[in-house]
Parts: sequence; structure tokens; C-alpha cells
Amino acid sequence: MEKLENSIRDYDWGSPTALAELLGHTPSGRPEAELWIGSHPAAPSRLLSDGRSLTDVLKERPEENLGAEVVASQPADCVSLPFLMKVLSADAPLSLQVHPDAQQAKAGFILEQSSGVPIDVPHRMYKDPRPKPEMILALTPFKALTGFRSAEQGIPAWEFLRGNTSREETRTVANTVIEHLNHRDYKSALAYLVTGVDGIDAVVADAVQIIERDAEAARTVDALLPLLPWLNQKYPGDSGVLVSLLLNYVELEPGEAVALQAGNLHAYLHGTAVEVMGNSDNVLRCGMTSKYINVDELMSIVRFASLEPTWVRPQQEKTGIELYSTEFDVFELVRINGASSGDISLRGPACIIALAGNVTVRGADGTQVQLGRGESAFIPASAGGLSIEADEDAHAYLCATPLNRQKVAASGSSPR
Repeated sequence: MEKLENSIRDYDWGSPTALAELLGHTPSGRPEAELWIGSHPAAPSRLLSDGRSLTDVLKERPEENLGAEVVASQPADCVSLPFLMKVLSADAPLSLQVHPDAQQAKAGFILEQSSGVPIDVPHRMYKDPRPKPEMILALTPFKALTGFRSAEQGIPAWEFLRGNTSREETRTVANTVIEHLNHRDYKSALAYLVTGVDGIDAVVADAVQIIERDAEAARTVDALLPLLPWLNQKYPGDSGVLVSLLLNYVELEPGEAVALQAGNLHAYLHGTAVEVMGNSDNVLRCGMTSKYINVDELMSIVRFASLEPTWVRPQQEKTGIELYSTEFDVFELVRINGASSGDISLRGPACIIALAGNVTVRGADGTQVQLGRGESAFIPASAGGLSIEADEDAHAYLCATPLNRQKVAASGSSPR
């Protein structure tokens, strides 16, 4: 077991203070968006003891570090953790984005590699040949958009805009979207808003003014409508402000989590969370971003169907130890919250971060690591079964390769 030093990505939507306050370090003065814990080549963790990249460490003893099963599941030229763990803090909305499935990721990566697109240029879309299923677990109240909502849920917002505008252009946009939704044609609705409206910025401005004139009336129609003025402040005139009305709006309380499958068009809006995913950085974007947008490629990836949010309900393993398990076979997340003592079985490697209190992890092989606030560690597969000891102030998260357990992910309404 080795303590880690991790990179913080300073994307422009990040909070300048939230991660520093959570992890107990001095703010950098830049927007701190994501702390990466893992072996992705874009920002691999390093051993605190000697500064070596975790990527290099895994390659030295693959089976000891990853386990025979994980090694066998990866291509011969890929020795890597199957998952990537992040602590994320959004002070502004992330881009409207989607992630490819395994086949799409592999094909896109091979095409860009063979075309000679450098891995680090802004317009590179497929950074690796792997899919990026993910789960987000709220540490603070957290707002997100996830998947197309049903036509029945989406149409009232457009009827509200249509009925309260004096601009013919806004009525035309609202009528066109309503027509597409009546036909359950989410693809045409998205394509129209992103590429089919001349002067979309003026329509966005009009929609914002309509809502600001009577925010309470807007809220009674659709809880998402009052967010549009805030989205427009962050991305003025962006078509993504209106695209948001096509998607499910979810508010997570601390400890609540949702999973996102490949093809799920989504955007995280505000809050701090632990995010776990396949070990990939493949992102296709269509709005609310300063980064590269490729609408055609995104349209080939998106799942154009009504998708209810997939809420992930925790399963208590021991007192103070909860398991968040999904349908995905590359990660599961264990939350350690308060005084706890118990064993955790491992099928492969794991990473752990402590956000408060003190946590001690001991392996069946006799190794151990003690973590305080803001500290993280890599746990090799060779550690075997783990014994966890945590004090009453402890708050920590352990990401691991899933055992063959009963799945507890469920679609539908909020757990509240």
C-alpha cells in the first residue's frame, strides 16, 4: 500500500476554494475542478514516497498490483487501473457532454491515431480506447442534468415560453421543439437547437427575460426553468441553455448518487462530489463549454431515448460502511462514514481517499496504511482482504474492482 500525490485539474468551471477547504490545502488561486486519483496517462497519481508515476509502478508488477483477472481483461499493451476516481467541485456548469461505449471508444481512438491527430491537441476527442461509464456521489447538495426526459415532462416548459413571448422567433423555436417531442424525436429536437436556429442567442435572451419576469410562475411549470438565467450568465446566448430543457434535472443530497451509462447526454451544474468512472477521458461536447465541440460526432454517440435517472442506493455492509454498486463491471464505491470496523473483500486493486477523520486500512498480506484528511492511497490486489478501522470523525471513499455481488442500481424516482 502506498500513499499518493494527485493532480488537480484547473478547468474553468471549477471552484477556487471548495477542494482546498475539503482537502485541507492552500488554494492555488486557479479554479480547482477535479482531483484525479488513478493511473490515467493524462494525470497519473504519483507515489508520495519517491514520486514515481502510478502508471509506471503498475507496469513493474502487473499481476501483483492489478490481479490476474484485471490483467487478463486488458489489451497486452495496456497496464492500468480499470477505474479512475475523482473529487469534483463545480462552481459553474460543465459542458453538455456524452461518453462513448467500448466499441465506439476503440473505433474512435484507432481512427484518430491512424489519422495522426496528436493526443494532446484541443480537438482530439478520443484520448484512449476505453469507455467511460460513471457514477457521481454528492458530498454537498449537487445539481445535474442527465439523459433525455420524457416528452410529457419536457413539453410544458416550451409551452410556457411560447405562451409568454412577443417574439415570433421564440414561438417558432418552441413550436418546432414541441412538434419533435410529440413525435418522441429527441434527435431532431437536439439537432435543431444546436445547429438549426439562426440567431439562437436572441431566442435564449428572450427565454431568460420571460423567466425573470415571473420566476415563481416558471417554477410552478418546471423546476428547471428558473435555472436558465443562471446558465445564461455562465454561457451567454449558448444553445445549451435551451438544450437543458430536454434533459432530466436532478438534485442530489449528500450521500445520494446517480450512474450514467454510455450515450447519456448530461451536464453537472453545481456542487462537490466524488466521481468514479472507467479509466477514460473520452468526452464529446455540444454546448456550454469553451472546449472543442463536434456536434456530428456527438450525435453519433448519444442515446436518443427517454432515460430516467439511474439512482444508486447504498447497501450497508457493516456499521459505518456502505457499498454503492452499479451495473458496471469496472468499479464499485465504498463509503466509510463515522466510527466503523469491518472487512472488505477485494477482487482487484483499489484506491482510497480520506476527507475527514482517521482511517486505517490493513491488508491480509500484513501491509497497512493510515490516512488523515486529504490523504489518499493505492491498494494493490495482492493486499487481499482488507480490514478497515475508522474513528467517529472519519469520512472516506474506497474505489475498487467489483466483486460478483448483487447489483443495487435502480432507475426511476429519487430515493427521497
